[in-house]
Amino acid sequence: MGFWGNGLYSNDTSSEVKEQFVEYLREGMDTETITSILIEENEELLDDPFDGRMFWLALADTQWNWGRLLPNVKEKALKIISEIPYMDIESLKYWEHAFSKKKVIKLKEKLLSPQPKEKKTKKTKKYICNWNYADVYALKFTSSLSKESGLLGKYMLFQKIDDYDVETNHITPIVYVKITSNERLPKCTEEYDVLEYVQINFLQYERRFIPIDARRPEEDIREKMKIKYEVDDFGYLREFRIVLDFASDTNIPSGMFYIGNFPDASPPEKEFIPHSKYNISYVISKNMGEEIEQRVIRSYLKYSLQGTTQGRYLTGGV
Repeated sequence: MGFWGNGLYSNDTSSEVKEQFVEYLREGMDTETITSILIEENEELLDDPFDGRMFWLALADTQWNWGRLLPNVKEKALKIISEIPYMDIESLKYWEHAFSKKKVIKLKEKLLSPQPKEKKTKKTKKYICNWNYADVYALKFTSSLSKESGLLGKYMLFQKIDDYDVETNHITPIVYVKITSNERLPKCTEEYDVLEYVQINFLQYERRFIPIDARRPEEDIREKMKIKYEVDDFGYLREFRIVLDFASDTNIPSGMFYIGNFPDASPPEKEFIPHSKYNISYVISKNMGEEIEQRVIRSYLKYSLQGTTQGRYLTGGV
């Protein structure tokens, strides 16, 4: 965690949580949806003993300021505050350097007090990404992590296969991801097809019916039981789709460029398609180029490179 003071927002994590929450509000999302997205996007960060705590405290404070503090977020933040005095000595010193004891007490008092009335926001102008179905765009690996992973100089390929338009103020692409075997880009469907898809995520087989329609749960499950769910060698469902949440044209990485439209490309084998677009993995950032590359590399190392769905996840890797 990078920090430059001892206030709640004097660190990278808290300031980003605040900015993302407000940005989503202005896109017209409700507080529950925003909270779910932020938790999913920061899944790995939440395991960090410092960044994870700052995430919840910043989220609780920001929601309170907007009159939208959710009970579960409030409870999580207060629990963290109550546990701070019981940290080991070294951790406590580091924590107090990043967030002073006096300011922690003030935050606790604030969260326990009545929150203000819910603030209204003005929706930003709707943005629609102009990618067409089956369009393929390329983005070159340039980071130090890509060099360590043997990917430097190769290309990430993103093919639009659907729109993400669920309760957002913009329409952005849902894509498949591939990685070239060298610096050469495919020029036709046949050349594109020989490249391997990057698995983005996995799902336990027992959770295949989620989300379940609460208005008609039994009927919903019966309908989903008719679907053929193909698992990998470990009994998990393979997910290949990811949302590139471009909020504007300027949010699209400057190095990303169009290479062709391949509507007849073969889809991934044994793909599990989430029953709700809400459950598709997400990439959102002000610096989309960097964030996309990091996410693709992590998925590549966890799944594709290891040759199994669990990959490094099982061995405690990236």
